[in-house]
Amino acid sequence: MDVPAEDLALLFRSRHPLVVCETVEETRFEALVRAVAGELNLPVSTWSAASGLSPSHPTDAPRTADLTFALKSIRACRGDGVWLLKDPQPHLENAASLRALRETAQEFAGSARTLVLVGPLVPRKPELEDLEVRFEFALPGRDDLRRLVGDVVRRTARENRPARVALSADEIEKLASDLEGLTMFEAERSLARAVVEDGLLDGADLARIRETKQTLVGGGGVLELVAAPEGFDRIGGLSRLKKWLETRKAGFLAAGGQDALDPPRGLLLLGVQGCGKSLAAKAVAASWGVPLFSLEAGRLLAPYIGESERNLREALKRVERMAPCVLWIDEIEKAFVSARSAESDGGVSQRLLGALLTWMQEHRRRVFLVATCNAVGQLPPELMRKGRVDEVFFVDLPEADARAQIFRVHLSRRRQDLGHFDLGRLAGASEGFSGAEIEQAVVSALYEARAATLPLDESGLLVALRSTRPLSVLRAEEVSELREWAAERCVAAG
Repeated sequence: MDVPAEDLALLFRSRHPLVVCETVEETRFEALVRAVAGELNLPVSTWSAASGLSPSHPTDAPRTADLTFALKSIRACRGDGVWLLKDPQPHLENAASLRALRETAQEFAGSARTLVLVGPLVPRKPELEDLEVRFEFALPGRDDLRRLVGDVVRRTARENRPARVALSADEIEKLASDLEGLTMFEAERSLARAVVEDGLLDGADLARIRETKQTLVGGGGVLELVAAPEGFDRIGGLSRLKKWLETRKAGFLAAGGQDALDPPRGLLLLGVQGCGKSLAAKAVAASWGVPLFSLEAGRLLAPYIGESERNLREALKRVERMAPCVLWIDEIEKAFVSARSAESDGGVSQRLLGALLTWMQEHRRRVFLVATCNAVGQLPPELMRKGRVDEVFFVDLPEADARAQIFRVHLSRRRQDLGHFDLGRLAGASEGFSGAEIEQAVVSALYEARAATLPLDESGLLVALRSTRPLSVLRAEEVSELREWAAERCVAAG
């Protein structure tokens, strides 16, 4: 048996009366239940609101569409077995059905009779908590998907259709990797679509399949899919951060194999506001060619007990389905703060932090976390521990060379002739400016030039710089304190 089969067999042998599985892959899960039950010589019966109980006595069949009556029929069976109840969630809102389910599970406790509930979302009920055990049914693994790709290749060749398959062994491995996070049905549909569109399944379809996967899984709920069109070549400075990320790119994107490296888990970016932390998060995804998801922490909060934590768990499950990808949590200190907030929010933020820390430590999918923080005094120290993130970088105000690069980037982006500007002089005049403040100076100078119907020149930029009071001046004490704090705790990003 493989690991999921062994885990389910253990639950059956341990005589748990009620097993609950949340999954959209009902067909694949039923096949697993039947295979495990067969190994244990246990018959399997199924129930759904559409078909009732099967098998059942012919005279009872129409009536077993009602879950309460079906459970009465199940309890009347004296033999051992497994009863798979499909999509029972609407019926759990009915007091009689819920009570019948509890009484049946109580009667089955300690015997070789097991009720298995399966559905895309099976709510937890206090009446069942002492009886149920939750079974995590994983999405298809790399081996399953590799076999699926092989099946599609063989089926295409066997059916002698116009479609052709031109995939090397490495491309098949990469394709299986890209399909991770999809259900078996979704993966097969993605492959079929790639073949049907141009009659060919080859390496060029990899990007198309990733787009299909992005559409199927989507952002949903508290996650937002963020466009990340520009890589690090469009960001000035941050040389150490860029080098660190470049050395870890191969480990993150590796398709697997004997010599595969442990994929990097993520990093924490602390620093002065406006110095490029959020831009760096976007650039990681663009440079690595993977989707970027932003976790909107404010959307996690919900009025009912436990719902906020559930929102976080569902968001993290969803982002794992999109692996490989980058997960960006901006200003993480505002949502996942330390225990000091427990009194003001009933402990919600503390529980959210605990759930996030557990995921950061234990997740195995290729999800690279980029968390940014402005207020280090509010940052829980648990977030900075190695093993949860790989490194903590401090993004300081840019040095002169970096400021010159930033001017180059923003002037080029706005189609200005760089030959008309002394970038070194501009860098000297902008000492203490953040990257965002330099960009706004360029924008302001362009507006003034447009109003005067003149081209932008160096003198106009110098005027815009002199009229700006940067954050390093307005909040000099805070910036100085932040630098002192980071000096011995963080790696300099620039």
